[in-house]
Amino acid sequence: MPVPKKLIENGAISQYLSFYRLYFYSHEPNEPPHVHIDRDKSSVKFWLEPVNRF
Repeated sequence: MPVPKKLIENGAISQYLSFYRLYFYSHEPNEPPHVHIDRDKSSVKFWLEPVNRF
């Protein structure tokens, strides 16, 4: 299994894992901590803490 690449791109800390790019920014105002995951032209954001909706 190849070793994942880790680097900093456009201010984001990125980790490449197979076909996926996982990354986060150290400061995104007005957003809770989360991780971005991209593959091809698709993208998703996972929040690291539950989101409370009332």
